[in-house]
Amino acid sequence: MPTIITKTIGSTGDYATPQLWANAIPADLVSADESHVGHLQNENFSGSGTRLTISGKTTDATHTIMLMTAPDCSFRDHPNRRTNALRVDTTYGATLTETSGFAPVVVLSSVDYVTIRGVQMQNTGSVDTSNNCVTYIGAATHNVLEYCVLEAKNNSTFVGVVRWRAGVVRNCLVINRNGGSGVGFACDFALSLTIVGCTIVRPSNLAVASNGITTDQATVTVRNCAVFGFTNFVNTVGSFTGSNNASDVAVGFGTNNVGPLIFTDQFQVTVNTNSDFRLKDTSGCLDHGVTDATHGTPDISGTPRPGGTFYCIGCWEVIQDRRNNPGVIGPAIARLI
Repeated sequence: MPTIITKTIGSTGDYATPQLWANAIPADLVSADESHVGHLQNENFSGSGTRLTISGKTTDATHTIMLMTAPDCSFRDHPNRRTNALRVDTTYGATLTETSGFAPVVVLSSVDYVTIRGVQMQNTGSVDTSNNCVTYIGAATHNVLEYCVLEAKNNSTFVGVVRWRAGVVRNCLVINRNGGSGVGFACDFALSLTIVGCTIVRPSNLAVASNGITTDQATVTVRNCAVFGFTNFVNTVGSFTGSNNASDVAVGFGTNNVGPLIFTDQFQVTVNTNSDFRLKDTSGCLDHGVTDATHGTPDISGTPRPGGTFYCIGCWEVIQDRRNNPGVIGPAIARLI
């Protein structure tokens, strides 16, 4: 078994920045017989230019790389995680922030078996095609993005807030805060990609445009996803498969979909200022998801699914006490992972 090397990242950590941590990872983890885990401290790692690039590392299924937060340093660890507004908030947990708008927050290039978990990312700079949270390029097929909140102001039809090629993206919130242009999620040069339990939105007071999800090749599986605020759910329905999705427009592919639904009836606050994309207790997304023990549970806050009879659609699960008694917070629930 490989040796797991865990390092903290932050002002009092082993490395001051995510990039310094990545630079110290051996080029060949297989030969070194190591796996590397970076633990972000509860800080906002902010600046102009890409905050983290991981490239050119040799990995395999047992020699892996993971970026996550240190214990109690994620928005998912916050004591009020079930009542906090669901959006990027640097006071809630570790955050990566790119401030220029002309570079992605994180780039994965020609590296496989990388997982990013429980991190907030935002690109707060100028509206641009490169105003993006994650860009993953290369032929790798096993990378995972999970339990993240990602916000950017992207105006591209092929980059999006998230640009992911293969592997799995699950239980994430993706917000495009640019009105009038730009996709939410770009499956650029897609290979084998599965998107499960994600909420992909453009705030309701911004001009509707483009596609929630786009791909230019291969078939992408989309399941239990809520996509709102775009002209179309996807760009080409023949390039997608899946089921149990919801939107304010016709989904156009798959089975057991819900909608069109009224955007403002689904989430707590749907406008661009002080938005909160937790599901309402009366949302049409409740109890319409399909069971997915592999990718679907827990939700973005760490709450186990289902919270009722069936899974909710999107990244947020409404628990049974709130379904029966809207407005009641219900008991505290331990975060699963």
